[in-house]
This record gives sequence, C-alpha cells and structure tokens, in this order.
Amino acid sequence: MVQADGYAISPNHWQAWREAVPVALARVHAEAPDRIGLDLRELRHTANLPEAMARPLLAELMTEGAIVFRFGAYRLPGHQPKPTVADAALWAEVLPHLGDRDHPAPVLHEIAKVLDREPSELLSILERVGRLGLAIRVSRNRFLLPETTIALARAVDELAAVKGTDGFTVADFRDFAGIGRNLAIEVLEFLDRQRMTRRNGAVRTIVMSADRVFGSIET
Repeated sequence: MVQADGYAISPNHWQAWREAVPVALARVHAEAPDRIGLDLRELRHTANLPEAMARPLLAELMTEGAIVFRFGAYRLPGHQPKPTVADAALWAEVLPHLGDRDHPAPVLHEIAKVLDREPSELLSILERVGRLGLAIRVSRNRFLLPETTIALARAVDELAAVKGTDGFTVADFRDFAGIGRNLAIEVLEFLDRQRMTRRNGAVRTIVMSADRVFGSIET
C-alpha cells in the first residue's frame, strides 16, 4: 500500500493517478498552447484526482521532475508559452509600468492614462499575458508581476510568523510591507481566494505558505 497524508492507497490507484496528471497536462498544452498550465482545482478536475490525494501526489511528481509548479500553475517541464508578436510588442510597452516589490503597479486605468491607451485594451493584453504566467491579476483593476506577487505573499508569511496565533490585520500588513492600504486589501483578498490566508472578521491567519501556494520563484 502507498501511504499519503494518513491514507493507505492501493499501488494501482496511485500509479493510475500519477499517469493521469502528465496526460492531462499534455492535453491542455496541446489544446491551449498559449496557456501556462492548470491550477490545483483545474488539475484535480481534469485528471480526476481525489482532493485528499492531490497535493501529496503532485508533490511526488514535482520531486521527480515529471511536472513543474510555478506561480500557482502546474505544467510539464519544457512547456513555455509565448505571446504573439503583436502582444509581445504591447507587453514590452506595459511591462515597465508594472513596478516591483518596492513600487508595485498602480491600478489599471492609471497605467492606461500614462500609456495613452484605452483601459479595455490594456485589460485585454494583461489577461492574455496572464494566461502565459507573465502577470497575475490580484483584483479587478490591478495586475502585478509574478515575482512581486510572491514577494508580497512571502511578506505575509513573515508577518504571520511575527504575529503568531493572534493573526494580523490589513493595517499590520500595510505597515509591515510598506504598501498602501488599498493594495494591502487587494493582495490579502487575493490570498484569501488562493486559500493561503483565512479571514475571521478583521483578523487573518496563514493556512499555507506562499511557496506552497505559488511554487518557488526559482523553480
């Protein structure tokens, strides 16, 4: 029997699930080559993985190098979608305005104003490059670079370690990360949706680490 998260699984079932994952990813890569991969929920559904088994099984496949997890998406090694020539040109124009950890991107309409572009045009390109894993939509009106998103998520990890079981508030995160209140709210609500954090009234606690949710940036 295979032991996983306290469950005893028959080797045949475990092997079938292991084989289903790369097959599912290969199919998605073939059908949507402009998409970086699948998040956990999508991959569980596509590969028909039991919820309790998904994380340990995927962790095993990642350790073996059979799949890669980065920025919240699972993919096969070597799969790297690229933007079209037209999108690449517009992305090069937008990229400098998405900032970094110390100066995260402003909201969408502010970037559009600086670039003299329609917000709808900017939204379209950011959604497309988002599917490539080049940008992450943290709220309705804001996209961040993946490395910025992970850096802020890791700041939440650090803050949670300082605060302990008492949890932390939006104001705590705002001050700890040195960012504005609106961005702090948007990032924390985004992390709630990713199930990294859990909100209880005004206080949040950590459910999973940033690297477990998004994958290491060095992957």
